Amino acid sequence: MKELFLLVTLVFSFSALAADVEMVKISSDLPGEEDQVYRMVVEVKEDMEIVAFHKDKLGPSGEIEMRKSYSLDDIEGGYVMEHQEGRDIIILSSNNFDSYVGGDLRIAYLFNGLKNKWRAKNVKLRFMGGEWRLQTSNVDVIKKMKIIVRKWVGKIVGVKDIEFSK
Repeated sequence: MKELFLLVTLVFSFSALAADVEMVKISSDLPGEEDQVYRMVVEVKEDMEIVAFHKDKLGPSGEIEMRKSYSLDDIEGGYVMEHQEGRDIIILSSNNFDSYVGGDLRIAYLFNGLKNKWRAKNVKLRFMGGEWRLQTSNVDVIKKMKIIVRKWVGKIVGVKDIEFSK
């Protein structure tokens, strides 16, 4: 009985050490994926320090079907968030990120794959009022992100835009 109590205490102690905080739900108008939802989360310790980023593919009931994790050590060089047909499509990076206060995030996306032209959107990840928030430069809180694909002659050639909303 003592061992069972110790095991239960240990399990709850580990789960209290880290928690996922959802930053944004992600969707796209990519043919065949119109109903697919992803989410970007930050994994935080008890003191709310970020220890990792995760991109989750959600199932029909909201359960996590697949998780891709990103180390904080790699954020300056950038995380490849989307890779298709042998090419990086979306890259998330930051040159001033701090695990306690956040930082400016750059979301670079392949605008035109035929000409290898990229565009970027900038957002801020901030710890304010006891919680982590993803914000536009106008300080609007972002809860949803939609990726709009770019087509040419019926073929997908890049990302036309990334739209943010509450």
